[in-house]
Amino acid sequence: MRGMIRTFGTLGLLASLSASAQQDLCRNELDANKQPEFSAASLELTNPTMQLTDDAPQRLQLNTALEPLNVENIKLPFDQRVTISYVYESAGASHALGYMYMDKVRAKGYVDNAGKLVDTNGNGIYDLHEDIYNVAPTTGPQARPYIGKAGTRRCTNRSFTTSTVLGSPVALTEPDLALADCATTTFAPLQNLTDARPGYHQNTIKADVVGRNPAGNVSDNAATTTFSDRGLFPHIPNLLEPEDEANGNNGLGQMVFLLADDDSGYDVWRNLASPIKDSGEFGEGIPDYDVSKYDYRGIERQTNKDPGVTEYDRTVDLGEIKGGREIVFFIVVFYEQGHNIDAGNAYACLRQDNNGKCLLHLKTPISVFFSKAEWNMDQNLQGGSVVAERNIGCNYEPGCNRDNPSATSSLSCPVENSSERLCGWLDGPKTEEGTTLWRLKTPFFGNLDMPMEKVSIPRPTGVRNPMPHVIVGAPTTDPFRWILGFEDLSGGGDRDFNDVVFVINKENGGFTRSSTVSGDISPTVAEDFTITKVRFRRQDDMAPAPRTCPPGGPPCWTEEFPGACTPPGGPDASIDYFIAVDCRECSGGVCTRKEYPTWIPVEFPDETPPAQEVELDLLALGFTGSQLCWKVEVSSPNERCRPIIDKVDVGYQAVRSGAFSRASPSTLGNAIVWGVNETPGIAWGDNFPGAGLPAPSTRLYDGRKDYEVRGRLYFKSLYPPENPASLASEQRWEAGRVMAESFRNGTKSPDARKLYTTNATTSARVDVSSLDNKDKSNILFPDELCDEVNDGVSIWDLNRDGTCDTRSMTGSRKNDTDTNDRKYLVNWLYGWEDKYAPGASDVKRPWAMGGINLSTVALAIPPYKDSWYDNAKPIEQAKYLENFITPLAQRRTVAYVGTMTGMLHAVDSGAFLNSTLDNCGTPEQYRGYFKPISCNAGVPRDYGSGNELFSYMPYTLLSRYRHQYARFADSITQPRPSMDASPTIANVDLGGLSGSQPAWTPSMADKDKGAKTVLVSASGKTSPVVFSLDITDPTNTTKYPNPMWEFSMMETPMNDHFANLLINPLGKRPDSSSSRFAPSVGRIRWGSDASKTEWAAIVGTDFVPASGRAGALYILDMKTGQPLNYLNPGLGKYAGVITLENNVGIAAGPAMLDLDQDGTYDVVYVATTSGHVYRVNLDDVSTARAPGAKVKTCRVADAPVTLSLPKYNTFNQDQSYQQIHSNMAMSLVSKTDGPAVRFFFGTSDNPDLYSDGPANKDTGYRYYLMAYEDADPWGKNGCGVLEPMWANALDVGQTVWGGVALSSNQVFATTAVGKSADVCGLSQTQNGKYYSATQLGDGINAPTMASQEFTGHAVSAPVIHDGHMIFVDANGNAKDATGGAFNNGGEGTGEMRSRTLLWEPLPDGRLPKP
Repeated sequence: MRGMIRTFGTLGLLASLSASAQQDLCRNELDANKQPEFSAASLELTNPTMQLTDDAPQRLQLNTALEPLNVENIKLPFDQRVTISYVYESAGASHALGYMYMDKVRAKGYVDNAGKLVDTNGNGIYDLHEDIYNVAPTTGPQARPYIGKAGTRRCTNRSFTTSTVLGSPVALTEPDLALADCATTTFAPLQNLTDARPGYHQNTIKADVVGRNPAGNVSDNAATTTFSDRGLFPHIPNLLEPEDEANGNNGLGQMVFLLADDDSGYDVWRNLASPIKDSGEFGEGIPDYDVSKYDYRGIERQTNKDPGVTEYDRTVDLGEIKGGREIVFFIVVFYEQGHNIDAGNAYACLRQDNNGKCLLHLKTPISVFFSKAEWNMDQNLQGGSVVAERNIGCNYEPGCNRDNPSATSSLSCPVENSSERLCGWLDGPKTEEGTTLWRLKTPFFGNLDMPMEKVSIPRPTGVRNPMPHVIVGAPTTDPFRWILGFEDLSGGGDRDFNDVVFVINKENGGFTRSSTVSGDISPTVAEDFTITKVRFRRQDDMAPAPRTCPPGGPPCWTEEFPGACTPPGGPDASIDYFIAVDCRECSGGVCTRKEYPTWIPVEFPDETPPAQEVELDLLALGFTGSQLCWKVEVSSPNERCRPIIDKVDVGYQAVRSGAFSRASPSTLGNAIVWGVNETPGIAWGDNFPGAGLPAPSTRLYDGRKDYEVRGRLYFKSLYPPENPASLASEQRWEAGRVMAESFRNGTKSPDARKLYTTNATTSARVDVSSLDNKDKSNILFPDELCDEVNDGVSIWDLNRDGTCDTRSMTGSRKNDTDTNDRKYLVNWLYGWEDKYAPGASDVKRPWAMGGINLSTVALAIPPYKDSWYDNAKPIEQAKYLENFITPLAQRRTVAYVGTMTGMLHAVDSGAFLNSTLDNCGTPEQYRGYFKPISCNAGVPRDYGSGNELFSYMPYTLLSRYRHQYARFADSITQPRPSMDASPTIANVDLGGLSGSQPAWTPSMADKDKGAKTVLVSASGKTSPVVFSLDITDPTNTTKYPNPMWEFSMMETPMNDHFANLLINPLGKRPDSSSSRFAPSVGRIRWGSDASKTEWAAIVGTDFVPASGRAGALYILDMKTGQPLNYLNPGLGKYAGVITLENNVGIAAGPAMLDLDQDGTYDVVYVATTSGHVYRVNLDDVSTARAPGAKVKTCRVADAPVTLSLPKYNTFNQDQSYQQIHSNMAMSLVSKTDGPAVRFFFGTSDNPDLYSDGPANKDTGYRYYLMAYEDADPWGKNGCGVLEPMWANALDVGQTVWGGVALSSNQVFATTAVGKSADVCGLSQTQNGKYYSATQLGDGINAPTMASQEFTGHAVSAPVIHDGHMIFVDANGNAKDATGGAFNNGGEGTGEMRSRTLLWEPLPDGRLPKP
């Protein structure tokens, strides 16, 4: 390798990218503030709940001086989760409560743009009323479609024509909901009835009447033979039901409470209520049925989490409802409505003349009353401008004179701050247990003490004179709740409005949305950019700095009096922020505003004082888009609390469509393999098929283009073996494209893919396709998902056919066909976008391989002389050669790589042979070769096809894959699957086979026995799962791959163990969040007895541990996947969990060394992100030590402290930033007094974070390349921090994020310049460098370090292969820093076990000598 430095100036590129081109790849506005000062131009202030102040600059403030709640126009101030609680019922009728959205009613054509009811067929009856009862004619020009399932109308041929003397006659249909049987007509023309209009009660008029009341109890309230329009619920109008196949998918309503009875009996009125049986026997403020059995639409849940009638049944969760969306509540009343004006009753009126006189009355036991008075069909019998007035805090007394409350002063109450007296509204008094007013004061209802406040119901305008039926009490003392009280008698009855009472639990406040803040990304290129990071900074009442706070510190609420924003026992004010990157939809150079973008919550760290700034990694979260905006939601407990937002500062990074990578390459023979992730762009679809990439498909779920990041796995030959001097590299295949092409041209169906997971019970391998089964608790897609609805839509209706269903569900949602939603998810995972109707069918996803980011490819080759082989005993060497190497010598090579979408892909990579001569006259190949297909000219070779052999999805992650597809409110908070980690491959012999089978006998039939080639992998920086596969023999179709085990760092027994035992002050709780690092796998010494060895995988946790946790190593038994115990199963339990520093992460994968050269690893070295290096002596395990410290650990290096010494810190800089976030390189050297370990590393800040380094990082700060020698690796002389052999400062800004590599006598590093390791965080004006130095100085001075600038940056470890230093730059380009011929002989380059190459490495890639 001495020639390497000489050739540094000649840069041989496998792929290249100019610096100017790189600059175009990024819009780095992360440090800039893209949010202008608050103004009407920079904010969308159409919602009056937020307003600008008069300050300069203007601030944003909640506006609480709004009009009181209008029952005729009920809207929430912002998107929020809403619940409805049942309070009270006192009536002879039975009831059901529901609601509908005005926009859906408008979309169906029932109202015009102004919200007024329409009569499109001109027959004098509003279309809404016609369709509720299906009274329109079935034929003729005034016919309307039947609201119900086609062909299921109960009573056919029931037409009638209204009387001619009452105006132009119209043909109509008798309503099923007003018919007992179908044979008897109910139309009665020209009946003598009292005129219901105020001032006309003395008149008897002629009016038609249709319908009837029941003569007695019906046989069964679930029967569809009487007073029923069938549908989903027999006695609820189809139009008011939730959309369902049973009503022809015509339903517009959501049925919150199907039965509102709350009494001591089990009867419902005339057996005619909803199909729900009364099963409660107490009047305790809980409906008399198992409410939790149904969702808020009234659909039976697949999982009832609270069977029986309990307190839980008092409240129904409506899910999230969008702010500003108008809601109309309604009540269905089951009762005999009469026409007795003196008693306050009147039939519903379907048709009126121009003066409001009713021409056609409806007599039915099933009445509907809406919160929007205009929609009601009954007439208000009384005159005056006010229908009713009540004192909402006063006890209701039947004898109170509502027309003159003062006349019954003992039964009325004064209105607060007024001399006016009004009758009470709700059952009381407040002091009497069991009453409504008392119940509202209980903790369940938030101790709501109803104030003595007035509520009035105004008379609707116009001649139609509809009767209002709802009072909505919105007490000023608690604006988080609305109380709905219903009057259930047609005509108004006694006008008490308390026949059934509910509470709506919501938040009070406001919201506003910003204009698009990424507008400097022109619409002409917007489709070519993806925002990858967002920096969000707030200054508001929650985090007011530099504003100062009174004693006690922030938050500093803007309030009229202290405590207004934090009332005792009530909810505090809040300010919540959200961002979205799809705020506009861009196409063809034009961007248009999107009404409902995908909002992502901005969650600030929990700090004191409150954190003001946070960075969001959108690429890691799986969101793509270039149109950034933000919104704020402010809640307030009362009108005297008006929180303020002073300022919002938003920056972003956006990358142009292209390839990016942070993983190292893998080399083998004359080949190199590496993966990248490709971000979306407008060019997707150009020149495909061809050199381009396929266009995105349209997601069935939400109609959006599928702009998920794509993975590309490249296999390239470096040189032709027959002419090693040639530098003619050639791409042999790219696996992502191979799969895409096979889908496109039909050579491979997505169904032909092999997707595997594990059976949790048997640990057997199972096909993912089998997960479309009849298991209700199916972890991939459990039935209970179909109970989740947001904003009236089932969020798990993946194929958008209007129903969320599976094979295992019951009732109408059981779908035992391939069109169910669980099957849709399975199909999508296999590669289908839309396999079945509705909509287009046989549509395949254009690119099924997810992005490859941190995963270095692991290559499984025929087994050969692994690193432990030369040190093993001769008898084991012989058994390994005879029983394992020889039988598997022709095993095909397979590349394994993990993706950001949670799959481990296995890809055919040819026929590599561990031999030097190919019998084609080719020069001797020192590093093996790919098998020639023939010896013809050019010697074609088997480099593989790039075809996927299988993909593996860990069982423990199965519940996450659905979140990869479905996007809805709060989905951002759900964990997504990840396999963004580097796998390791190793040959192991677990022994234990029955009989006299010798060592190293393969056995794929036994998971924990025999010899195997195993793959072990973590699953990325967002996932705690580690798993192992037996990949010994790809020809064994029934056992390849064979899942061995899965381990989760979050396993409850282990975490409980540490939590329970940490009374010892020395103990630390291990981090259990995640790992991205390649495990180290091998046979280890375990304790002082040298004969006690274990095959183990050692996994280090990630850069940033969970709060209060310590970075840890998990030493996992390869037989079971569980942390190793030691001796005593009690005191030695989980001895294999090693905790290092609290709140400090692990810097890279651990490195194992065999000190005594006996084929067993004795010691582990691991670096932490604080810049420390630890030695872990596996021969020193004690049950007497604290949990997490049972294995001896010693800190042997402390970069920040050492580099603070004057001899190193010649730049007088803050050395606390000298951290480690990349792999070390290790070498074992023999000395006269025993072995010594040399280790080398470079320092850095965190490559994942944009702002954690020193302020002058790019302009004046220097990191270091450091070398140490541990002369006491056995730890015989105690612990102590070593003095480095040398420490060389790098050039200003150069950062070691990739790691280092060794040759036999040199150390190499590649660097990057920037604030973070993503493309936008890297410098656009400075380049990275190659560094090299001899491993040893001259005994006094550090070695001279050579460097050479190259184009771009390196953020992954370099590879030393065949005398060449090869790496992949940040843009996914593989580069050769050396040039010159390949297939070099000569001395080796030293052990590189610590590199993140994940197949068993060979020195410099050369085959060991026999």
